[in-house]
Amino acid sequence: MGKWGKYLKHYNPQWEKDKLFKCKKELDVDETLYRLDKFVYEFLIEWLQPDSENDVLNGKQEAYCEICQRHLRAHRNDLVLHKKTQIHKQRETSLNRKLQPSLQKFGCVNVSDVIKVTDLKGAMYIASYCSPRSVDHLGELLCILGKGRPLENIKIHRTKCSKLISVVIAPVFLTELVQDIGNSPYALIVDEATDVSVTKFMGICIHYFSMKRASYVTDLLGLVQLTDCTGSALANAAKNYLKVIRLPLQLHATDTDGASVMVGEHNSFYTHMKKDLIERMPTNLSAVEKLKFLSPHLVLGKVDRLLFQQLPVSSKDSIENQWLELGTTTILDIFPHAEYHSDIQNMDINHFWSCVLNFTNAIRQRPFKELAVFALKCLTMPVSNTVVERLFSVMSCMKDKRRNKLQIYMLGALLRIRIQMKVDNKCCKNFEPNKEMLSLFNFKMYKANVLIYLFENSLCVGYIEVGVFKV
Repeated sequence: MGKWGKYLKHYNPQWEKDKLFKCKKELDVDETLYRLDKFVYEFLIEWLQPDSENDVLNGKQEAYCEICQRHLRAHRNDLVLHKKTQIHKQRETSLNRKLQPSLQKFGCVNVSDVIKVTDLKGAMYIASYCSPRSVDHLGELLCILGKGRPLENIKIHRTKCSKLISVVIAPVFLTELVQDIGNSPYALIVDEATDVSVTKFMGICIHYFSMKRASYVTDLLGLVQLTDCTGSALANAAKNYLKVIRLPLQLHATDTDGASVMVGEHNSFYTHMKKDLIERMPTNLSAVEKLKFLSPHLVLGKVDRLLFQQLPVSSKDSIENQWLELGTTTILDIFPHAEYHSDIQNMDINHFWSCVLNFTNAIRQRPFKELAVFALKCLTMPVSNTVVERLFSVMSCMKDKRRNKLQIYMLGALLRIRIQMKVDNKCCKNFEPNKEMLSLFNFKMYKANVLIYLFENSLCVGYIEVGVFKV
């Protein structure tokens, strides 16, 4: 037992009824609405609340201040001292409507798409390089320097910028990712870690072949907050998250580190996930080594060409016939106008099989479609989990000791935006908002419940807190 172990106390619900742990909130009511003299409503707000069960299990205190968003020790004396702090007094004062300017207009103000695009690009810059707190001074500076330009009308501060990042930009990125995956086979790259606030996360990255880009893509799928790190809990969290974002379970491979909870023989993440693998890849190293026989110079060559039965995964007889027929095809048939005729050794394997997939004969048929899909499915197998390790490195740079109170939904949104821009090989200066972002940019984005708002807009398919799913 530690020094303070014998003095450990628990949260008392009777404290919520004490006026000492409540604050006054005043609301002005305009006389033009009720045709009465102007008066003030006063009522009490309970700022003391019990902490959530997940936070308590993660080692945090049992009391929570709604105004300061701070975890407190469940001792009455500590709560009284917190009420007297300068920060708590300032936030109590901010609830007084008398100190805030009254509204001059009660009607709706239409904002043009030009102003929306300007605000979205500003929010993208903030999400890519700095903290949303810095946008307060940046927005005012742009108004001063942009006299006579569209920047003169920019009105973006911390609240709007945070909502644009977490409710507009990041959800649309997730929606586009799920739509791009579609029914294609994919592999999950998974790992778990603990951040600076002692919160456990599981990072889920995805590796798949994009028909739109005609290449393989490795991207962030989401973050999952955990309270239990057993193999079954990790597998259930991953399955539930796939169900939440409505991604079809076309799982063909998984990649993790060598921890026993991930790849153990009996009760690990792999043993629980392999039941849902579709046409599971072999687990031996020879299967990975045989992938080299899918290289273009070996597929189209006459020497060292592997028999179909020796490929990593067996399949239908129709694909075997296509494999034999492809061996009689030359590079000129598939790439009649390409520059690979003399340098087939350096041809990109992903580009080769995507061209084989789209190759048509004289009667407008794709004779190697099933074989190309089979080859792309084999190449879906990841060979390293470095991408998810880099994800946690980026997360540790964003959520450090100075920003240890960064909310989960904002952390997931910032990670998604930065990684998505890296995958697209874009910068904030050539970012162009699409129609979905402009349609989500309205007054409804200020709703407190992000989940209800995003389910009301069908554009965000089952999106929960910007890709962060709480188990």
